[in-house]
Amino acid sequence: PEGQASTSALCVDRDGSLFVLSVFFCDVKNLTKQLSPLKTLLFVRKPDFHCVSVQLSDGSVLEYAGVRALHPALVSLNQLGSHLGSHAASADFSTGQAVSAS
Repeated sequence: PEGQASTSALCVDRDGSLFVLSVFFCDVKNLTKQLSPLKTLLFVRKPDFHCVSVQLSDGSVLEYAGVRALHPALVSLNQLGSHLGSHAASADFSTGQAVSAS
């Protein structure tokens, strides 16, 4: 569905190092309303760390750290115990099968 995908944010860790945080399966519009640059503290449970290398047209290589959160519920805001699970994208598919309660 429109507006439901993954998003990335440029972040700074507690040591001042830059990294990119990618959050998957989220409602991007609602998520961005929760984030305030230079104010919001994010805590990621079960982070998936990786290094991204990009070769530029002049031959130089740009490298940066990346952190993936595979679900918004793995990201907490400002140590308040609130997480981004309410910003998870809703499934937009159907199997065509009726579900009955037994």
